[in-house]
Amino acid sequence: SLDKFLSKKIVVEVGIKTPKGNLYYLDHRGKKHQQLGRWKVRFPAIIKNNFRGDSEGIDQDSVVHNSKDLERILNKRLKQLPEGVLVEEFIKGKDIGVCYMEGMGRGNALFPIESVISKELNNPYNIVDYNLKNYAIRSTTIQHLSIRLADDLPKKLIRKIEDISRKVFEIFQVKDFVRVDFRVTDSGEVYFIELNPLLTMLAGTHMFYAAKEKHGLTYGDVLDHIFRKAAKRWGLKYHKSNTGLFSKMRY
Repeated sequence: SLDKFLSKKIVVEVGIKTPKGNLYYLDHRGKKHQQLGRWKVRFPAIIKNNFRGDSEGIDQDSVVHNSKDLERILNKRLKQLPEGVLVEEFIKGKDIGVCYMEGMGRGNALFPIESVISKELNNPYNIVDYNLKNYAIRSTTIQHLSIRLADDLPKKLIRKIEDISRKVFEIFQVKDFVRVDFRVTDSGEVYFIELNPLLTMLAGTHMFYAAKEKHGLTYGDVLDHIFRKAAKRWGLKYHKSNTGLFSKMRY
């Protein structure tokens, strides 16, 4: 699932929408870029890394509106990320994430969480770029990025997001914990963006926030739950002496 381009091709096969896009990479000499995909680029388009996490390589210049800027930014990104850069149609909408947690939520899907960018910040495309994400994680003062339950969405749309999430979890046979990211338009269209298996374990992030707000679980409860399920799957005994191992850990 760390290969975004491949993940997109898989979900399309089961009828899940995802932005159209192409993968670009440098040849064996590290010079001329090659292309996988037959999408005729339409603008606006967004340029991002294909394999790495943390929004690495994404900034406000990543959204381009013409061929000249596309070529300029693409060449720049390929020097930084020669293994692969994804160019896909830009979808205007909200960033919604759904975390997998075995035995919780609807079919192991925790309640959808929306990433909210401060209106004080100049972010015309409503994208969580590298600087914003990493600043928000480290900041102890001003928070330009926050998360909240996406409970202001219509119930029918929430159910749709959860159903698509469950389908993604099933086809990728996920275990333990992951997050599937979507872009949701004002008209209720849901686009698969990526499946992220490298979740931060910082308190207050998507998985812990949803588990706390919807199920009353503490940070320690979530870790305890994950370890219990993993031990059961591997046929290991989760000794009673370990019960409550994380019980003193709080948000």
